[in-house]
Amino acid sequence: MRKVKIGYYCADVNPDKTKSLGIYKTTKEILKQLLINKKLEVVLILSEESQKYFNEFSCTKEVCKSDGKYVFNKLFKYPSFANRVANKKDLDILLFPKGHIPFFKNSNIKYISIIHDLIPIYYFRRGKFSMIISSFLLWWSAKFSDLIFTDSNYSKGQINKISKKPVVVIPLGYTHPKKVIRPKIKGDYVFVIGNKNPHKNLEISIRLMKEYSRRFNRDYKLVTSNGSLTEPELAGLYKYAEFCIFLSDIEGFGLPLIESYYWKTPVVFNNKTSLAEIGKGLPGACDVDNKESVFNAIRSVETLATKELDKIRNGLEKEYSWKTCGVKIAEEL
Repeated sequence: MRKVKIGYYCADVNPDKTKSLGIYKTTKEILKQLLINKKLEVVLILSEESQKYFNEFSCTKEVCKSDGKYVFNKLFKYPSFANRVANKKDLDILLFPKGHIPFFKNSNIKYISIIHDLIPIYYFRRGKFSMIISSFLLWWSAKFSDLIFTDSNYSKGQINKISKKPVVVIPLGYTHPKKVIRPKIKGDYVFVIGNKNPHKNLEISIRLMKEYSRRFNRDYKLVTSNGSLTEPELAGLYKYAEFCIFLSDIEGFGLPLIESYYWKTPVVFNNKTSLAEIGKGLPGACDVDNKESVFNAIRSVETLATKELDKIRNGLEKEYSWKTCGVKIAEEL
């Protein structure tokens, strides 16, 4: 039986250039699952810039030269190269793990994109015009991919608003590091998850935690991440925190819920978008716009027993794993 031949497009997957570390990790984990599937033959499509990030993988590799401007390469040169590789290697599928398919398609190739979320479009519609290229590429891929994978039913609903193409939800997983570095923090601390992007509600989270501590006589230290932590350092923050607070307004998937519970640390989370989906039935759900709701959620996780945490962790691990993700993708190819 002939194997399905897939071109896996990673020419523009560059965590140093785009700071999209989460996309980079997800791209690698999905690639690992594709490579162990004996029914698939994978051709890895790279650029000279991205090549060093995929040296660990033993498979056929096609590399495009990276001369010229990055934006030109991203929009035109690398996608055109992918089309040429598809013809040369007689590929059945071109799979784009960042969701950016070419402007021109080969008629005999199935184009599949992975659209993790539409947050760039959210900001563009609100006047952040620096998101115009990312927004357009996401829109284009949603409109013209033959099949779309996404991370949650929430994201699927958002994509369905702009596209009539089939959308399939794939469950992402968590790759935990073997080594964990304990943070040098004295006393009990809360890990406040978020960054300076407005939808993450970082400042609101800190303000609410400070008010909670004053009202209920807690002495929690508040810890945030600057985005430069190593995986063992991040795992340590999760593992040794009293709990995490994650009050983001928009999440395409909400991986911190799964990451934190892997280390048996409960999470207070904003009960909307994909967080409501992944966190369905979990303690800690709240409405970020309702202070008392947030405070009640904090109190509900402060008293969780180890047995409850084990049960939650096991449930999430069963539903969200890279193996399950790989099986789901392979079923649709």
